[in-house]
Amino acid sequence: MILVAAIAATLLVSTAGLLQNTAQATSQDSKAQISDQLLVVGATGQVDADGEDRAVDRIDLTVTASPGAGEIDLSKASIEFVGPTNHRTLGYADAARPGAFAVESLVDDDANAPVLNDRSDRFSVLIDLDESMALAPGKRATLRIVGPSGSVKTAIVGAPASLRSYDDGDDIEL
Repeated sequence: MILVAAIAATLLVSTAGLLQNTAQATSQDSKAQISDQLLVVGATGQVDADGEDRAVDRIDLTVTASPGAGEIDLSKASIEFVGPTNHRTLGYADAARPGAFAVESLVDDDANAPVLNDRSDRFSVLIDLDESMALAPGKRATLRIVGPSGSVKTAIVGAPASLRSYDDGDDIEL
């Protein structure tokens, strides 16, 4: 009887330890999804002028980490682009190109880009839009940035109603 009780006690302690470890891992994942958020502090676009036709063919989001966030490695993030006529998921690349985004540091005292690891870090997330994704005058797009922890930041950007006064390569606020 003592042997059976000892085996049962060992199983209970083992199971309790396993459940505790699982609960801690789940708690840490949930905390990261909530606290490791990005803040989009600015959005600009670049005008592509082809004769009379004008559209925004590049988006530049200025991002930082939210207060209390841990490290956010943007090379492990993805961006879901939902435009007026197109939907695409973009991955990280060393240089911006259609289908991929790039990260440039604006303020990065420890030169650790593309990892946001300090509250003062500011990065530019550069998104080149191909012809099917470009934002015509008055059109909007939704950008969902999914961080490595699963946190999601949504930014809605829109081209001005008229782009006639802008030349090729001009930067505009979105």
